[in-house]
Order: sequence, then structure tokens, then C-alpha cells
Amino acid sequence: MKLCGELMNTDIICCGENARIDKVAKIMRFTNESYIPIVSDTRKKFVVGHITERDLIEKVLSEGRHPVYTFVKDVMDGELITCGTNAPVDFVLSLMSNHGITDIPVVDDSGSLQGVISLADIADYYQYDSGLELESQSA
Repeated sequence: MKLCGELMNTDIICCGENARIDKVAKIMRFTNESYIPIVSDTRKKFVVGHITERDLIEKVLSEGRHPVYTFVKDVMDGELITCGTNAPVDFVLSLMSNHGITDIPVVDDSGSLQGVISLADIADYYQYDSGLELESQSA
């Protein structure tokens, strides 16, 4: 069984809690990322939340907030789901399914960001690397 640390993306972009939403939106646009982990300290990278494109739409645009005057800490998703580098891929898939998410920050024992694993990373592994197919989980 593959572990999270073997499949995660380590080339990640993160933002601090005090970043302005307009800056986050520009980062998402130019890096083609739809998920950005939020850290309390950009050097130690202690994960405190995340922000997605959906958060920008639902919590900024649809509420009429101005992106220049709105900060990440005001709209970031507070529910923090993480996993460790030694977490089995099946466990990560279960977390994603149970919480309706497609990206999970991978952290070390102190909560410091090591990478991000996405549903696409796992699908790529099953499709290209292992030659295995995912079994259907639906009834």
C-alpha cells in the first residue's frame, strides 16, 4: 500500500492568515491552483486552515466583500483535516470521502506543512503508476 508521503505534491504554495484575498486570487490564477493551505508562520509552515476557489466565490464575491479589504483569516475554512506522511492512501481516500474534500495538507508531527495530497494525485497513481484500477465504492 502506498503512503501519503510517496504521492503528495511537495511543490506547494501556501499563504499566511493575513494575506489579502485579491493576492490569493492572483496566486491561484497564475499558478493554476484551486486549493491553498494557510499557515500561521510562513517559515515554520504550521497549518491552520485552507482556502479554495469555492471559498472565494461563496465567502467573498457572493457576500459582496471587497477582495482588497478582505483577509484570508476572515474567510478561510476553519475545519482542518490533515494527514501524516505515513498515512496509507486508503485512509486518505476515506477522509476525502467522509468530509467531501479533494485536497488534504500533509503535515509532520508538529503540524508543519510537508506537502498536499489531492484526489488527482491518488488517481494518477492508480491509473499510471500501479496499473491497478480503483474499485467502485458506490452501491
